[in-house]
Amino acid sequence: MDSNKRFDQIESLLVDLARKVDQQGEQIAQIIEVLNSQGNAITRQGDAITRQGDAIIRQGKAIDSIAELVEQRFGDVGEQIGDIINILKLSEVRHAENAQQQAEMLIEIQRLGKRTDASVEAVKLLLKRQENTDTRLDGLVQTQLQMLQLQRLDADKMDSLASRLPALESQEPRIK
Repeated sequence: MDSNKRFDQIESLLVDLARKVDQQGEQIAQIIEVLNSQGNAITRQGDAITRQGDAIIRQGKAIDSIAELVEQRFGDVGEQIGDIINILKLSEVRHAENAQQQAEMLIEIQRLGKRTDASVEAVKLLLKRQENTDTRLDGLVQTQLQMLQLQRLDADKMDSLASRLPALESQEPRIK
């Protein structure tokens, strides 16, 4: 009996072992199923990562083209700034030239102003002389007018005397 007992124990151990192997098989099948679903998920994630990588590459290319445009624009802006600086320098030079010309013109105007002042004084002096001359001429004209009046009076007297002269001449032989 001992061997039957042993045999029963071995059989019971084998049945337990078979049950455990079946359980482990089921667990392994479940693990395989989980691993398969995880593998599928990993594959899907890999596909998504590939798509994201492609999108990143496209974005990188877009960024590169934008960077080129920005670089060109900055280059253009740099050139424009250089042009503006040159224009400002030219403007500053012209402004300085204009200021110098204005200063020279101011000096010339002041010189002409002094000449004009001297001319005005000379004209005033001439006007005073002219006034004096006019006053003298007025006096001379008045004197001439008076002389003319006197000459007219004399002429009138002469005419009256001339008209009386024939009468006096006719009386002259008597007077002699």
